[in-house]
Amino acid sequence: MSDLVITLTLLLNFTLFFGGNLIDVCDDHPWHTPDCRNGGYANPNKCSECLCPFGYASPYCDSVESGNVNGEPDVCPGDSNILLTEQNPTLTEIRWYNATNFTCYWRLRAPANQYIEVQLFRLEGFKCGQTCNNFVEIKHGNLANSGPRFCCGLPTESMFTEVQGHEVIIIASAVQKGNYSVGLTYRITE
Repeated sequence: MSDLVITLTLLLNFTLFFGGNLIDVCDDHPWHTPDCRNGGYANPNKCSECLCPFGYASPYCDSVESGNVNGEPDVCPGDSNILLTEQNPTLTEIRWYNATNFTCYWRLRAPANQYIEVQLFRLEGFKCGQTCNNFVEIKHGNLANSGPRFCCGLPTESMFTEVQGHEVIIIASAVQKGNYSVGLTYRITE
């Protein structure tokens, strides 16, 4: 069976289980249900809180998660929340030296009438493997779903947002000690 079929099967089962069964628990108490955004939903164990898609943070899934490097919170390189304009730099190179583990998040936002284009051009230190534990993920469509994850191969084409004024979430994560480098360009388009 192909990896795509397995991934889609697991995603469908996850969606049916969480989307179809547990969320109904909070429908009985609508005055406690928070306004969860970006595909987040009320936590069935505590209906006043949101469970957020990977890359977004509570309480309402409208801010980017804070990352960590070697267990230290909020030390990821660069600005984690970027509103793109014509004046923004379009080239970013991010490096981690002798990192034991890290998970970092960045959000690129476009003005209301524009799209975002992202091109990944460098991916160093991320080892190929069956499970892709060290990766760069670029969420650019439905942000409640996982985006494409790159472990060792670069994409052959740019990725675009599907809706004007939408956003892109970039996630870099590694669990093995090493030196890592990610290079990408991003820009707004009409």
